[in-house]
Amino acid sequence: MSAKKSGEPGRVSFSQTSDSIKSAAEDAKLKHEPSKGTPSRSALKSSSSSSMPEPSQYQHPDPLIRRLRLYDGHGKAVDLKRAFRDAKVVAFYFSSQLAQKAAKDYDRAVANLCRSYPHEFKAIYVSVDMDERYYEAATRNQPWLSMFWDDGSSAESDDEGETPPGQESFLLAGDEDLEESVVSTDTLGMCYVRPFSRVYMAEKLDVLAAPTLAIYHVPSRQFLDRNVRVQKIRYGGDEELIKLWLEGKRTPTLNVKDVVLIAPWTVVLAIVAALYAIVVMIGGEQFHVIRHLGRYLSDHSAHRGIEIVSTSDSHH
Repeated sequence: MSAKKSGEPGRVSFSQTSDSIKSAAEDAKLKHEPSKGTPSRSALKSSSSSSMPEPSQYQHPDPLIRRLRLYDGHGKAVDLKRAFRDAKVVAFYFSSQLAQKAAKDYDRAVANLCRSYPHEFKAIYVSVDMDERYYEAATRNQPWLSMFWDDGSSAESDDEGETPPGQESFLLAGDEDLEESVVSTDTLGMCYVRPFSRVYMAEKLDVLAAPTLAIYHVPSRQFLDRNVRVQKIRYGGDEELIKLWLEGKRTPTLNVKDVVLIAPWTVVLAIVAALYAIVVMIGGEQFHVIRHLGRYLSDHSAHRGIEIVSTSDSHH
């Protein structure tokens, strides 16, 4: 999946032109620094076309969680304070139903973590699909929460930057976040601020491909790992990884043990090749079996060719 420019400059949305998620608005970004004077008011549009959700859907002290519009596996809006009351780790699960083969392994691994650690660990599904039916199939009756679908991320029309009547205005990729100062000063998370869209999160976290995971540590308010591959969860051990994440620690890079578990036959072949090279180096040419075999096959082919030519000449 990739990000595609809309008709409005500086905004992007998901498209099906690639298997990677890329930001097409990187050059359009502006570095905004809030003024040092009186803190800015929320940039909520005064237009009657936008409506505010229930306070329970946007009030939370965490600066990231408060910017999310979430739904549970039954399609009901999530009460943020209640859902994340004991949460310490939040996994943003970027995925697409178009990558079903790869997504199945992720689904299994993420669902297992959700069920094993229902209070401390929360997963948020971030769909990068273009069709809402895929989003419904991936989120309905699942143990993870999901980001709101109709946020402009998957719009294809030229007017995708316009907020539909009666709907919130979401920050899309390339949009400038004018409410950072509000978030930083409102430590209790009571004020309304514009929510992040799915494509905004993909750009914010530099998501390169889906499916993948980004791990957020709530107590420290930091991302511990990004672009986490399913192999790390599968072979690293759920308990070992979740323990590190709950402690606010990053997972280590791949070590020898991880490589052996992920690609055992490749490791075996590499070891055999290395041993063979050592034997040839120490023992000399007589142990170079591959070269001897090559010469034998070459001589045999040449001899066979001579026999064929001789037979042909005798018939003539």
